[in-house]
Amino acid sequence: MTTARDAKSKRTAVDDNIGNDTGYNKPRSSFGWKAPVGAALVAVVFLVVAILATRAKSPTKTTLRELGSIGVSGVALAPLPDPHASDPVVGLAGPSIVGSTFDRQIVSIKPGTRATVLMFVAHWCPHCRREVPKIVKWLKASTPTEVDLFAVATATQSNLPNYPPSVWLTRESWPVKTIADDTNGSATKAYGVSAFPFFVVFDTKGAVVERVAGELTQQQFTALFTAATTGKPA
Repeated sequence: MTTARDAKSKRTAVDDNIGNDTGYNKPRSSFGWKAPVGAALVAVVFLVVAILATRAKSPTKTTLRELGSIGVSGVALAPLPDPHASDPVVGLAGPSIVGSTFDRQIVSIKPGTRATVLMFVAHWCPHCRREVPKIVKWLKASTPTEVDLFAVATATQSNLPNYPPSVWLTRESWPVKTIADDTNGSATKAYGVSAFPFFVVFDTKGAVVERVAGELTQQQFTALFTAATTGKPA
C-alpha cells in the first residue's frame, strides 16, 4: 500500500544545401525554359491537392492529457483513518465529481444513480501496477451489470516511474472509464483517499458502504461489487 503522503514527498520542481545542378539539360522545345516550369507548377498543384485530400480523410488525433480539471459538488469525505479501524463516513452521502478522460471525454460520477465502485490509482505506485492487471483479468471473466466501475488516475508526476498513466493503462488493456485528476488532487481529496490503490463503494442510494486501501485479491474485489449491490460491507 502506498500512502498519499509518499506521493507528496516525491514531488520535485522536460541551410538545406540545394546547389545548382550543373548537369541540368535545358529543354529543347521552342518555348525554351517555359515548358518544364509550367509542368512543374502543374505537378505541384496536384501534389498539394492530394495532400489536402489525404488530410481531410484522416481523423484528427486528439492529444492526450495526463492531468485534467475536476469539479466537485457535495461534502468531501474525511480521510480514511487506520484501515483496521471503523470508517466514520460509512452511511454518509458521497460527493459527485465531473472530470475528463485522458482523451478529454467528459465523465460524471454521481453516487446514487446506480451502485458504484470507484478506484484510485497512481502510475508510480507498485501496488497499483500489480492490481490493475488482476482487475483486467477479473473483468474479462466477470462483467458486472448492476454496478458501475470508475477509476481516477491521480498523484500524476512526470518525474516518477511508469509515466505517463495513459500509456500505462493502455498497455494493460484497461477497460475502465478513467478520469484524470488535477494537479491539486481534487478528486482524491473529495473521497478522503489515504493510500493507493484505494476503493470507495457506494450503494444505489449514494451512501458510502465502505472504503478500502491497498491491494485486493480477485475474491476481495468481487466482494466489493456484492457490497455495492447489497449495501452491506464486505
